[in-house]
Amino acid sequence: MAHETKYMTVDEFKSNLDQVLDKVALDGDTVIVETEGDAAIEVRLAEETGSAARRPPGAAAYAAFRAAAGSWADVDTDKLLADIYESRRLPPRPPVEL
Repeated sequence: MAHETKYMTVDEFKSNLDQVLDKVALDGDTVIVETEGDAAIEVRLAEETGSAARRPPGAAAYAAFRAAAGSWADVDTDKLLADIYESRRLPPRPPVEL
């Protein structure tokens, strides 16, 4: 089935938001929302290519999962938490000198 491309203004899109998004989600249509000037917004579903959610994990994935078990056993959790909270207290950027 070929998916349609529909064009509409921002006002049409805002007034029919639920219907437009249902149409995009159910039928796979693409909607181009034309804004004032040269801008436009494309509304469509992203194609799922190679999605890991559709493939069941293989033997290598299970082996990697098992190999990671216990890898944090030697971490001092109290020091880790103290370091995390200390880093949150620090300002995110260096001070600006004028």
